[in-house]
Amino acid sequence: MSKDRVRQCVDAQQVLDGFEDWLLRERSVPESTARAYADRMVGFTSWLPAPV
Repeated sequence: MSKDRVRQCVDAQQVLDGFEDWLLRERSVPESTARAYADRMVGFTSWLPAPV
């Protein structure tokens, strides 16, 4: 990470909600698809180690 970059702690749910909104708005995917993608990301993010 660059020394100039400021680290931000972002709530994972906030990011997932934004991802789902982006899929709906920008990619025009069906709501069921956006929800399925977001649900899969929940499983992935729960696997990641907690930020330090």
